[in-house]
Amino acid sequence: MLHLFFTISFAAEIIVCCWIISKLKKLDSIIIEKNRQVLEFQPELKKNLLEIKGKVNKSMVTLKSLVSFIGTAKGECKKLFSKNFISALGCLIFKIPFKQILNILDVIFALKNILKV
Repeated sequence: MLHLFFTISFAAEIIVCCWIISKLKKLDSIIIEKNRQVLEFQPELKKNLLEIKGKVNKSMVTLKSLVSFIGTAKGECKKLFSKNFISALGCLIFKIPFKQILNILDVIFALKNILKV
């Protein structure tokens, strides 16, 4: 009886081993196919990464120039608007309408000068 038990368990182990080996073979073929696809895609991936790197560098240069422009324009804006604000406040206190019109024109020309820079 013990021989029969060991024979059946041995046969079951062989069946399970065959099943595991067949699954491993299928998995190996799938992995080989995926590896082939990855190797085929590598040159295109490298090209795309180089393009992305160029675009990122270009955007960083643009951002850097924008930050420097804002930094230079900030001081000019403060100076121009402080002059116009003080003169406009003076005109409002003295209630001189023609000076208000001139101050509005001053502000418009100051904005025009800022946008030209």
